[in-house]
Amino acid sequence: MADTIQVSLIEQGRPWRCLDIKKLIVFIAVDGRSADDIGEEGSCSQSRAVFGRFSRLAQLECLLVGAQSVSGHNGLYFRLASGMEQLETLKKPAWLGFTHTKHDMDAEDVT
Repeated sequence: MADTIQVSLIEQGRPWRCLDIKKLIVFIAVDGRSADDIGEEGSCSQSRAVFGRFSRLAQLECLLVGAQSVSGHNGLYFRLASGMEQLETLKKPAWLGFTHTKHDMDAEDVT
């Protein structure tokens, strides 16, 4: 379990070392304005960077991602176009959850 991580720290930080973890609960703070203010294109690169890091956790069975605030502002954008397709590399995904995050998913995104 982690607390809140700024996206800039994920983008600019060193590679993660604990790649064999099975459960990750973390709040992600997208830098700058909310996804509502920026739009899908603006939050896409930051979401893509985070999903790219998550995709390296091949043994991950449970992933719960939240936004920094209850309103869902400053959260990831859960769409395939925002890089969520990178999670296909997870070998044992049993549970994916997100809380306090605004999203507008299509059926394709959910599948």
